[in-house]
Amino acid sequence: MLHPRIVFLILATTLPQIVLAADDDQVISPFPGSRLVGQSVDTEVLDYQVITGPVERVATEFLPESSVYVRGVKSVRTFEILNERRTRVVGDYFKEQIVPRGEILFECEGRSCGSSNYWANSLFKRAILYGPEQFQHYFLAKLETDRFHYVIIYVAQRATGKLYSHIETIAVPAVRIVVDAEFVKSALQQQGKYIVEGEVDDALLEAIVTAVDSSDFHQLALVAHDKL
Repeated sequence: MLHPRIVFLILATTLPQIVLAADDDQVISPFPGSRLVGQSVDTEVLDYQVITGPVERVATEFLPESSVYVRGVKSVRTFEILNERRTRVVGDYFKEQIVPRGEILFECEGRSCGSSNYWANSLFKRAILYGPEQFQHYFLAKLETDRFHYVIIYVAQRATGKLYSHIETIAVPAVRIVVDAEFVKSALQQQGKYIVEGEVDDALLEAIVTAVDSSDFHQLALVAHDKL
């Protein structure tokens, strides 16, 4: 367990507004025989929390063990699966689409994912995804097609036996990182960490150093990974 006073500094991108292509919501195909029950598409670049670890109880609330913020344009689709009642079969179907075209960054299944109520209601805002915790499956994947995508898939079975899949795709165009010290400092103060992906240039390093020097944090940690 990480000490609560440790702060993680990781990089962040500033992206121009982009238009979601009509086929961006088809990056991942739904399970055969699924019925679309919910859909939304953002038309501007926003920051989204992406869960990279299981959900745990912290004091009186449930929180993800780890997460990052990704900036891009998001498409969301929720499906009822009409001809299957096994979450593992549905999960394997999605995994077969991901593995040849990208990589799975985080995966959990069943009770290891943590609170189903958190996933369904707090994170995805889809009450129909709430069900027994042993019947859930979550993927975070990174795919490269004509553009860079994060793909989030959550499969859940309700107490009634109905099975649902929730698919989110975040389109992230490749752009140069642009940040300043105030942006870094604000992220540290508000989120306790500053996370992004990309190459680090001198300007970005200077912004991080300036933000750290002007902050009153008692302990900081700089952590780097070769992938998200």
